[in-house]
Amino acid sequence: MARKYGPVMSFRLGVRPHIIISSPEMARQVLKEHDVEFASRPLFSTISRLVSHNFQDLIFAPHGERWKMLRRVCGTELFTASKVSHFASTRKRELGAFGAIVEASAKDGHEFDLSSMLHEYFTNLMTCVLFGRKFYGTDTLLTPEAEAYKASWAIQAKESRRLFAGDYIPAMRWLDTLRGTQNRLKNEVLPARSRFLEAVIEEHAKDFDPENPRDFVDVMLTLGGEDKLSNDQIIALLQDLLLAGTGTSKGTIEWAISELIVNPRVQEKAHEELDRVVGRDRPLEESHLNDLPYIQAIVKEVFRKRPIAPLGVPHYNDRAVTLAGYTIPAHTTVLVNIWAIHHDPSIWSDPELFLPERFLGSDHSVLGNDFDLLPFSSGRRRCVGIPLAMPHVTLTLAYLLHRWSWRSPLGKPIEMAELAGAGIAGVASPRIVCASHR
Repeated sequence: MARKYGPVMSFRLGVRPHIIISSPEMARQVLKEHDVEFASRPLFSTISRLVSHNFQDLIFAPHGERWKMLRRVCGTELFTASKVSHFASTRKRELGAFGAIVEASAKDGHEFDLSSMLHEYFTNLMTCVLFGRKFYGTDTLLTPEAEAYKASWAIQAKESRRLFAGDYIPAMRWLDTLRGTQNRLKNEVLPARSRFLEAVIEEHAKDFDPENPRDFVDVMLTLGGEDKLSNDQIIALLQDLLLAGTGTSKGTIEWAISELIVNPRVQEKAHEELDRVVGRDRPLEESHLNDLPYIQAIVKEVFRKRPIAPLGVPHYNDRAVTLAGYTIPAHTTVLVNIWAIHHDPSIWSDPELFLPERFLGSDHSVLGNDFDLLPFSSGRRRCVGIPLAMPHVTLTLAYLLHRWSWRSPLGKPIEMAELAGAGIAGVASPRIVCASHR
């Protein structure tokens, strides 16, 4: 549609006006030049309201003083260089545990489900960073509340893909009530999460040291004054971080390994760089990452070709805005078509090919400064967790390539179709792969 109708498209979903932006220049207009005007979020989404505890989180909250406070807390207290560095030992420990599981599965050339392993690994990694315990393996959270919390994510994944007709045609809200989706989320998902996370907060509150916070919950509890967070705000923020830090990282690594399997030349070149910089006889360390430009280029190329959030998170304007000669009415949902920008042949040569070399010697950044590469969006609503996401993804990919060579099971080609749901683009099927030790 973008190729046919151009970089600014207007359409309606029921009574809700929408604008789709599909070029770097228009993305710059929305995310930089008119950043403040489009910094809010649509408030009519039932699923966003429910999972954000009535918009008390960071992702879905409207632009305002409360959101500014949460953003400031994340930027100055949680995702600082010192905090990210503090969890280097956690990354090393969990990566080693993950590697042992892959090693056991990779023996004798057996095929295995990398997708489920990545889910457990990234979940453990994030829960250790957030509240010092993990969900899978040893030292797990085996309380009934934790098990209910795990189950709640499966319910949300299913229910959040459903269309809430009343969001777009208010007269049809009775249909949503009849179907029961909202009640399942309200009565099963949210109570399970609240009980578990309230228990986590209560446990931390008993013995945390304000001078030596162990994890993100401890940091949140130390905040006072105008930055003091309520339990509901802490819960909503923890849910944001779990959602953003697990599925997106997992999907990126799935796509990376899949692209490397179907592009063996790229995998071989990555192996050569790792052998030259790290060597096969010593372990990969996080300090090696700065000396691995080809691995970093692979990550950027995965971000470009396989954006996990192809339309980003919706933007919303509270008042009319003039954009590229058009008047955008107040209360319009604005979507930045990241997928179209990343696959535009006028910007990227051979956009359908997987070519990490396009980023070698390039100063392209994933921080939102280049509007032809927007994996984390840009402007005020840019993903706040980039400082944590980048080492998680890059280190994991480098580790998997340093220790193993990857291929598809004989006679079973890798499924490369994309599956879209709830605004997230993922794989069409679990990644069943084979690995051999290098």
